[in-house]
Amino acid sequence: MRSKGKDVELRRYKDILAIRGPSGVTVGFHARNLEIADLDDEAWQALADETRLQTADEVHGELETWHKEISSETSDQVSVRGIRALLLNIAQICNLNCTYCAAVDSDGTRESAGTYGSKVVRIDTQVAEEQIRHFLEAVPDGDAFEIEYCGGEPLLYPQIIESLCRYAELVVAGRNIAVQFSINTNGTLISPSVATLLARYRFHVNISLDGDPTVNDVTRPAKSGRSSTEQTLKGLANLRLVRNELGSLSVNCVFGAHNCGVERTFDFLESLQMNWDRYNFNFANNDSRETSEKSTTVYLDGLSNVAARVFARDGLTGLAKIAQFRRPLSRLAGQTRQHNYCGAGKSLIQSDTRADLYVCNWFMNDPAEKIGRGTDVSPSVLEQYDSSLIQLNRCETCWARHLCGGGCMAVHKSYSGDRHSKDPNFCRRTREVAAYAIWYYKQSLLENAFSAQATEKENA
Repeated sequence: MRSKGKDVELRRYKDILAIRGPSGVTVGFHARNLEIADLDDEAWQALADETRLQTADEVHGELETWHKEISSETSDQVSVRGIRALLLNIAQICNLNCTYCAAVDSDGTRESAGTYGSKVVRIDTQVAEEQIRHFLEAVPDGDAFEIEYCGGEPLLYPQIIESLCRYAELVVAGRNIAVQFSINTNGTLISPSVATLLARYRFHVNISLDGDPTVNDVTRPAKSGRSSTEQTLKGLANLRLVRNELGSLSVNCVFGAHNCGVERTFDFLESLQMNWDRYNFNFANNDSRETSEKSTTVYLDGLSNVAARVFARDGLTGLAKIAQFRRPLSRLAGQTRQHNYCGAGKSLIQSDTRADLYVCNWFMNDPAEKIGRGTDVSPSVLEQYDSSLIQLNRCETCWARHLCGGGCMAVHKSYSGDRHSKDPNFCRRTREVAAYAIWYYKQSLLENAFSAQATEKENA
């Protein structure tokens, strides 16, 4: 395999990947063992010659030996069998009308943005309590459990959220179970009292914001006609007062044909001085095939520029705040193979406002993806998710498979109609980001080694 991104060039021999960066230095990566090593120019040149790689010369022998190695340091991360995360759709209505919203009716009607066409606008508190109790009672002592509130816009009904948090804590009272609360919100409804509520339960708050008003008000317009960005910034001002009491504060941005300004958005988010724990620079899963390839190129260029700036300033610690880099970096740091992109169908379950159950938020517009209702989950339906996503999505030959975990089923389904038939542009984005992550990880190791050597000389 030979491919070239904006600043890096890749060559491959079986499970050995060579990455050459702008400095001309070549980094070797073992796809199965998640090991990183230096590669010399002779190995780099050999990887460009298919004929040479089939001969028995010394370089070929070294590559083949490394390919066959089985590391005792590498471990496997396999999703827990048993629900450890419950996502609750508090409201199946929204106060925004985002241009790229995927939660529309099956006919794509814009007026139904955020609803999936559901006529049940909010969750039934009693049914939600039954679900919380049912899934929490199945959790072994000593484990953690996450309850995530989403929508629509969940903060249309903050009183329901408060009631469910209080109920969940009562269910686990006296048991050694850590219940974590998180919320995905556009931030426009975060009043001082809502901010206090989120702080009281140490919420992990994820704010959806695509950029400054000239971008965000276009891609995420308010149905009221007011500036959604202005309302979100007011919400962030209220969160700033309780920032240290939150579990974490992240921002979710969606890019694609509608908005490719990654650097511009990053600069705007930095100017807000919110001390973000994580930047999630997502790519829209409903771009057309015609536009996805072009917008992917622009997106990756912007993301690589941001990564270079962040790494130069804050090293790996700063780079890991970008969710797209955090995933491969965490795998490299722990030398842990990922077998599933997420816990969908294994450790994670989603309930809509009708109490219908799905393995993913983005499957809720498809009755064929329903796996149960209320607290009843069909074991036979869940069996189809038993295998790892690497197997289900046929990713066994991809060099980035254990840094990715098989990819997002919702993105694949949006592209092909089949959750296990891959979106090539998703794979391209994932592999290019993974290559940058490997490169920066190696540079960090070199810088740390240089720093350690300098310290030893000073102390000598």
